[in-house]
Amino acid sequence: GGAPMVDVALYVTEDVFSETLAEEFNLVQALERCDVQGVQVVNISLGYTEFDDPMENHSFSDLDGNTTIAAQGVNTAVSKGIVVVAAAGNSGPNMISTPCDADSCLCIGAVDNQGNYAPFSSVGPNADNQVKPDVAATGWNTWIVSDSELIVQGSGTSFASPMLAGGVACLIQAHPTMSVYQIIQAVRESGSQYATPDNYLGYGIADFCVAHQFLTDQSLNLEELTEELVIYPNPVQGELSVEGVSPGEQIIIADVLGRIVSVVNLPVSKSLDVSQLEAGRYLLKIGQRSVSFVKQ
Repeated sequence: GGAPMVDVALYVTEDVFSETLAEEFNLVQALERCDVQGVQVVNISLGYTEFDDPMENHSFSDLDGNTTIAAQGVNTAVSKGIVVVAAAGNSGPNMISTPCDADSCLCIGAVDNQGNYAPFSSVGPNADNQVKPDVAATGWNTWIVSDSELIVQGSGTSFASPMLAGGVACLIQAHPTMSVYQIIQAVRESGSQYATPDNYLGYGIADFCVAHQFLTDQSLNLEELTEELVIYPNPVQGELSVEGVSPGEQIIIADVLGRIVSVVNLPVSKSLDVSQLEAGRYLLKIGQRSVSFVKQ
């Protein structure tokens, strides 16, 4: 729905008559096939923790982002240049399952159309204490097309995940030279609560206009700049030091939507007091140069 002109490859890896570890290997095989076919974005609506044979069950410690077969397959797929998006699961307030724990996976939680957490959406973090879910999208009372081609409402993270995957496809089309890791990080950083993630929505509701702006800023030809712009600490709470610029030059601070929140001249100390800014991500601009920072 989010990217209606894409070509789609569908792989069924689930055995509905049983629940075995073999299905994780099936998932890896499907990801390998995606790599062969040149797939750029994968959406997964599967999750595993318990199997018919209790000896195959995953403990929470297994969900550390790179231990399970499913997580290893996802991380390998991302290393091959595929953005993997996966539904967080509908076990809330219980934990996520694999492969959503994978280091490189975009794990997607669910909200309603007002941005409220869907109580069925599985929660994080993973066993390595990484933020999971990564971001959230509409998955509670979502408008969908039914099997009978009627417009109906449905709920589940399996509706939130493909919605976000469609946005990722558009982001890749807009920025074809960006790496898969830059795309993933831009989605994370676009989250509505990037500076203060939690276990329910992760970095928050993704905003692809914001992600697009991040990637546009990154694509500036920095080779034309004669001096590197450096800021620290980042994230920052009080004083932000600026290097690569002379005292007196004009500093513009804008929010992620491009709205200017402050215009100052750099003092002799080369440090700016940003303690009055609200928590969130900002852009510091000097002429044609810009760099982002997080205010905690």
